Amino acid sequence: MLAKRFEGSRRSGVRIPSGPFQVGDKIYLTEKEIRKKIEKENLIENYIDLETQIKENSFDLTLSKIEEIKEKGKIDFSNKERHIPSTNEIKPRKKNSKDKYGWWMLSEGNYLAETNEEINIPKNTIIIQRPRLSVTKSGVRIPTQVLTSKEPMKTKFSLQVNNKNGFEIKENARIITITFIELKKKKPGFIE
Repeated sequence: MLAKRFEGSRRSGVRIPSGPFQVGDKIYLTEKEIRKKIEKENLIENYIDLETQIKENSFDLTLSKIEEIKEKGKIDFSNKERHIPSTNEIKPRKKNSKDKYGWWMLSEGNYLAETNEEINIPKNTIIIQRPRLSVTKSGVRIPTQVLTSKEPMKTKFSLQVNNKNGFEIKENARIITITFIELKKKKPGFIE
């Protein structure tokens, strides 16, 4: 049951709460709370345009880097035999000399990508990271991830182009959306 009534704005025909709202033992942050934590607690740093990136209950992260995976990876139980594959950074190219930013022209395949933004995840907070709908509709898969950390971090993620015609994406494009969930009370075993 929701602890707070849905009283906020009505973008996209959906009523959104004006402050954080609770479902069970989880508190979902809304635009107002996300903005406050960005401005007072540096929740997110290195964003491009706060007004464009902040949403009613989420925040869009932008693309800064894409790498091509060059070899096979290997994992095991103890990590003694783990091998993270090497990568080559793919440089974006400008379509014409007047362009301020370049484009990545990606063929079908798997890539690693990184965001511009650095996230400072507070204790007892988890982040759900998912692709923007327009990315998915373009035949590109980015897995949903749950992020927890006590260290500031840039988000790295797998980007899989399934479209046989490829995919073009411009530098600083909004590519993934994150939602912030605060746990009401500390859970045993929660990563700090």
